[in-house]
Amino acid sequence: MVRAVGHTLPDGLSSEQILARRYWLDLQPNSQQELTEFLRSSYDASLTRQIGGRWFAGRIFASQTDALSFIKSQPNLITEHMNTVMSILAKEPDARTRTRILEEARYNFAAALDDLLNGRLVASLMDAGDIARSLGRTFNRECATLSTED
Repeated sequence: MVRAVGHTLPDGLSSEQILARRYWLDLQPNSQQELTEFLRSSYDASLTRQIGGRWFAGRIFASQTDALSFIKSQPNLITEHMNTVMSILAKEPDARTRTRILEEARYNFAAALDDLLNGRLVASLMDAGDIARSLGRTFNRECATLSTED
């Protein structure tokens, strides 16, 4: 991985010594995101080779129940998203426009959840969505962000 970002390592370093080293890179925000994803996926692939199983961010891949628990553990994001949804429903009379704006809000919410799950900071739902769009990230359109069920 170190070579992939243009650095070299002296021979004979332990894994702890490698991890303790600092590397400085001048990257644009999109490249920072790509590097983060590259490092995470490389680490997960290494764990799969060494231990087996499916890994995500150094943890055994979570089930859908775990995903629901994670979402429910984000009450501030849920409140912000639901306030956005209620505002759209109250203010936009045109059904097609309303559907498009609601889809954008759902995408922003999914992007923010994905950021938090992957250890990234979230300034706002809109910022998370804008960054995800610029990176071409996609999320399942079946995500039921309008549901009020427990």
